[in-house]
Amino acid sequence: MLFSGCSIPYVAPTEGPRAEITFNNMTNGKLGLAFYEISKNCERRKSLPIIKPSEEVTHVVLADQELSFQYSVGFSETYCLLNLRFLPEDGHKYVFNAKSELFSCYWEMNDATKKVSMEKREWLRGDTENSAFCKD
Repeated sequence: MLFSGCSIPYVAPTEGPRAEITFNNMTNGKLGLAFYEISKNCERRKSLPIIKPSEEVTHVVLADQELSFQYSVGFSETYCLLNLRFLPEDGHKYVFNAKSELFSCYWEMNDATKKVSMEKREWLRGDTENSAFCKD
């Protein structure tokens, strides 16, 4: 018997509410991703191109509805495979960092859209490391 498998490529939406996800592969292995067309039960998987170590790729997704996606990475003798789910918001930009350490995988997702309010402070030269370096 001959078995053959094929993947269905993901096609980014061009209309409606959308968000961006930048995937950073901070592992030593190849990062595999797939979005599910039906989030609830992770059905109708749509594959994305493999992301090599130290690469980052941005994908546009539908926003204001639940998104489930598959994340997998293989390196050394370790292989990680996980389905993740969240609610992307319209116009937001997310950053997904895939990381590895020794024989384990981990990840983090941040919303890069939200601005941080910062106040500019005047720099002063301190006498020692315990001195004040700005005005109150």
